[in-house]
Amino acid sequence: MTANDNATDQLDWRRVHARCEAVARRAAALDREIGRALLDADRACVYVYLAYGGIIECGERLFGFGPKITQERLRVAGALESLPLLDQALEAGRLCYSAVRELTRVTVAETEAEWLAAAANKAVREIEDLVSGHVPGDRPGDEKRPEARRHVFRFEVAADVFALVRQAVGALRKIHGGQLDDEQALAMMARQVLGGPSDAGRASHQIVMTVCEQCGQGQQEGRGRMLPGCRSAVFLYVHHVQARADGGSHAAGNLATTCGAHHDAIHRGALVVEGDADGALVFRHADGTVYGGSPTATTQQQLADSFLALKSMGWKEHKARQAIDTVRPTWGRTNPSTRCCNDASRS
Repeated sequence: MTANDNATDQLDWRRVHARCEAVARRAAALDREIGRALLDADRACVYVYLAYGGIIECGERLFGFGPKITQERLRVAGALESLPLLDQALEAGRLCYSAVRELTRVTVAETEAEWLAAAANKAVREIEDLVSGHVPGDRPGDEKRPEARRHVFRFEVAADVFALVRQAVGALRKIHGGQLDDEQALAMMARQVLGGPSDAGRASHQIVMTVCEQCGQGQQEGRGRMLPGCRSAVFLYVHHVQARADGGSHAAGNLATTCGAHHDAIHRGALVVEGDADGALVFRHADGTVYGGSPTATTQQQLADSFLALKSMGWKEHKARQAIDTVRPTWGRTNPSTRCCNDASRS
């Protein structure tokens, strides 16, 4: 008999199974908590104060989620607010997150109990089949709708085509305030092609350039980024590390690519850029933490508020940054923002 055989004999399968069930229940409750936390973070605009690019970046940095997973977590958490029975089932671990995710695609308050009963004792794959062909408001026993079945598109394309499509989807999302999923974007592009151009004299593809009034930065629809963790690939800014208004040049070493959210964070003092683009650029939160780390929320807010206060008093942006840089190393967590501003103005 081997050591492995002895170890197996010492394991009671019933105890092991009971432990797995307990872990599964805790995992379901944790999945629910993660969804609620992400939803609250989105509503509180936590990413703005931390100078992140958006809630998608929060999901990736905090939980390791990709964009689609974060979007799904937000969708499910939002749906569960009006589906108390499903919410309770997930919290108690009677249903796993994957099962609840599928049920929220079709369940409304009036049909919640019926879908919950129909899903009892079913595996996730069975629940996917149960939901397929139905739309919100349908009941489990209703006839399936062929038009409601989901289909999968997969393409293998060259890099330039991939970039072009992503840019087009980004443009559509900007037009619609970011509330546009892949399916809606694809449908809009298809309708545009089938419907023909609205202006026969207009080019089918243009590169748009706008200039920021604060620092002279040019914004263009393009590809490329320098800030670690940022996924933005459209509507990027060519940022002047030293602003044009402060004597900065157009030299390559003074230029860095940022998305709109990070560009705004820089001008709010929530994000700090150091170094030059020719060498190594370092991005930090307002409290001095390297970007992507865990900044002290109170200090982050106080220093960013103080930066804006100095600007409102007529300070040039680079002077305000120098003042904040001076007080940052000795700044304590309990110092009020007004004192930070006074300390900075005296520096």
